[in-house]
Amino acid sequence: MKKFLFLCSTMLFLTFGHAQNDSVGYKHSLGLSAGVSTGLGFSYRYWPKKVGLQVTGIPIFSSNSIYTSVALSGLITIKDFSDIRMFGYFGNHLIYNRSSHIILELDPNTGVFTETNVTFNNYTYNTALGVGFRFNFWEVLDFNLQTGYGASFDFNQNMYRTIFAAEAGLYYHF
Repeated sequence: MKKFLFLCSTMLFLTFGHAQNDSVGYKHSLGLSAGVSTGLGFSYRYWPKKVGLQVTGIPIFSSNSIYTSVALSGLITIKDFSDIRMFGYFGNHLIYNRSSHIILELDPNTGVFTETNVTFNNYTYNTALGVGFRFNFWEVLDFNLQTGYGASFDFNQNMYRTIFAAEAGLYYHF
């Protein structure tokens, strides 16, 4: 973590003298994102000026389970440099996980196994507030690193905890 903070602060100081308006004039971005509070999967960003919006999600299916990730995040530009944008974010991520399992039970009286199909549904909500950096390269691509602090709520177990949020994304912008 110390190395990451050192790298980020070094890049800020090195580019501080080159500060200027965002050289990339795009509003829309498509990409892949993975984050605790900003979601997992395919992502779309609309960031016309200082304030932006990000939607991320993916459904994953198998024969006995469903995993769905849906997220909505707010973005606000803090500072634009030539190829780096520092921004704040507020991420909201809902996870739905459903799995079915067959449980074999032995009847001690008859010695016969019986099958029972059990389905588990789990809902988790993660939210975090933090800071991120967008690194623009190859004119049409940018890589994003974000970190923040937030909370996670497990609705099935009726419990919550605080979390450290780490997010990353790769975007094609147009």
